[in-house]
Amino acid sequence: MRSNISARFMLSRKNFSLVFMFILVLMIMVRVVLLLLDAFPFNSDEAIVGLMALHINFGELPIFFYGQAYMGSLDAFLVALGFLIFGNHIITIRIIQTILFTATFILIYKICRENYDDPKVAYLAAILLAIPSVNILLYTTVSLGGYGEALFLGNLSVLLSLRIKRRKINNPFWYFVIGFIFGLGLWANALTVVYSIPCGLFLIIDLIQDKNKKSLSYRFFLLVAGILVGSLPWWIYASQVGIFPLIRELTGSAVSVETQGFFGKIFQHGINFLVFGTTVLAGLRPPWDFQFSLPLLAPIIGGFWVLVYFDSVRAIFQKSQNDSLGKLYLGVFITFLIGFLFTSFGVDPSGRYFLPLAIFQVIPAAVFLRRKIQKPYLIGIVLVAILINGVIGIKNALDKPAQGITTQFYTATVIDHRYDDALIEFLEVHGETRGYTNYWVAYPIIFRSSERVILSPALPYHLDLRYTNRDDRYKIYTEMVNLSDRTVYITTNNKLLDEKITAKFVNSGITWEETQIGDYHVFYGLSRPIRPGELEIN
Repeated sequence: MRSNISARFMLSRKNFSLVFMFILVLMIMVRVVLLLLDAFPFNSDEAIVGLMALHINFGELPIFFYGQAYMGSLDAFLVALGFLIFGNHIITIRIIQTILFTATFILIYKICRENYDDPKVAYLAAILLAIPSVNILLYTTVSLGGYGEALFLGNLSVLLSLRIKRRKINNPFWYFVIGFIFGLGLWANALTVVYSIPCGLFLIIDLIQDKNKKSLSYRFFLLVAGILVGSLPWWIYASQVGIFPLIRELTGSAVSVETQGFFGKIFQHGINFLVFGTTVLAGLRPPWDFQFSLPLLAPIIGGFWVLVYFDSVRAIFQKSQNDSLGKLYLGVFITFLIGFLFTSFGVDPSGRYFLPLAIFQVIPAAVFLRRKIQKPYLIGIVLVAILINGVIGIKNALDKPAQGITTQFYTATVIDHRYDDALIEFLEVHGETRGYTNYWVAYPIIFRSSERVILSPALPYHLDLRYTNRDDRYKIYTEMVNLSDRTVYITTNNKLLDEKITAKFVNSGITWEETQIGDYHVFYGLSRPIRPGELEIN
């Protein structure tokens, strides 16, 4: 009798493993199909990661993402390794991101298996994560410079924190390991602090409750030492430029464009979170649009997530339960909310900053489905509704091939990159391999041309012609263009800018030719070079 029970138990575990492998393969195949369909435009932030990787393989050692000191170059180093294995291709960047998300996917599964006795919770969480929410799908397939690493390192911190708490790993050296992960995450992408702060507090409280004071001091020392070693690139950079510029970057100076007072900012960030953040978290809309993917399903899906959050918070504060994972999740949520409300990052409700919550929320959702809804047909209705909503969101994006599944949420920066190769060919045929354009054109063209065409992002992309020098992420390119005796100007969907350039050319006695290639308006064949400073655009 015991042997039959044991056999059934082993068979059950095996079947569950097969189920998870099926879900994992399905998640990967969705991404493979969309990559084959070229559904993700190659935008400038991703092109910079690719260019950094190229330069790394030629011996350059950047510490941070070009022009931004709150995202480290870890992603570029991983892509550089990918280039050595798979070649210098855009698809290679996406392969690296897919590998990172696969690792995060497995971590979420492992976290659930170790925290809940019911293995079906882990499979429901995996299904919810595999269903193609457009926000998660987008930002874990393309690279913006460290978000995939942030999710992996953050969830690895959670898993290790839980294991240390339960003494599944009791060697003091693990405090150094998890500290190293905290520090590495701080450098790789500051977003990881929404994990490391609650995990760190979780471990410190656990140490304080330990009666062995000598052990407390030793383990705390190892934790701090690990943080310092893991974040060493951050400190090296701080020694070069000073710590305060780095702190300003960490609190969002790169996106600080608001003009209202302190309390006005907090209020606006709160509105951004409640109105826009929650809808992208629930998968009701794509991150680049404020329209629901499928309005008919919005009440069902939105209502489901409201119940999930309400039930998970209620369960945490029940004295009869000791849910360490739930407390960590609440800590992640609170840390994120504080950061979103009180830093300049709260100005951007598009979706990328919500990734930690979007990933982690599948766990309480799986618990809710398993313990509260229970009935298989009701669980199926919820899953099918979420699946249909995600598929419709993807279909809506694919129906606009010039836009695709895009990281761009400002209309003026949405460029039809299907014409990139045609533009490069035109420029090379006409000997116009040096010139000026805007941020969203320059770097994709430089990467796609393998740096044969060099463009300086010296022109504004805002329709009101606002410009910031932060757009010039790699000064060497601009220096190369400034030294050239031939310059081309390329604009995109900006009539006012075209008119100003044309008027200045006429007033300066410059002759030129023009052509339109997709969204690209090309001023070429200039009778003499003219620099952007002479155009008096602003």
